[in-house]
Amino acid sequence: MRINARIDDQQVKQLEQIKKKQHLTTTQVIRRALSLYFQHQHNSEKSKITKLLDSDFIGCAESSEDLSENYKKYQAGTLSEKHGID
Repeated sequence: MRINARIDDQQVKQLEQIKKKQHLTTTQVIRRALSLYFQHQHNSEKSKITKLLDSDFIGCAESSEDLSENYKKYQAGTLSEKHGID
């Protein structure tokens, strides 16, 4: 696949510095940048899920075993008790 992209002057300087320091072509820099970005996104998503699971937030409350199936019934009952709504 060919990519045609517009970058500003600062990004051009950054690209040229990377190419010069690493002895890479523009294509090689873009390929590496995409791979790093993909890894970062993947690790970030995985890390968020891991953090949530490790936080003990999931499953921290007690309720009826059928809450996921009948949550509307339970919510209506709670609202009715709290606000007198039927």
